[in-house]
Amino acid sequence: MMKANKMKAWTVKQLKEKLNNDLAACNTNFERSMVVAIGGKEIREFAEQLSAIRKLTPGEIAIASEYGYKGN
Repeated sequence: MMKANKMKAWTVKQLKEKLNNDLAACNTNFERSMVVAIGGKEIREFAEQLSAIRKLTPGEIAIASEYGYKGN
């Protein structure tokens, strides 16, 4: 059983890198789908939190949009 690693992220890019690292550790399609679902939700929610504080960069918007971020 995989242990969930919660990373205190400072940027959307760091969360995307963490998601990619987690995907590399997956063995099955089901594991990969769960990593994308959970990691994508985390990226989307973090982008929403950041957008409440400041304007997101185009790179942050691009990454978050991959996982359903619509913007405010």
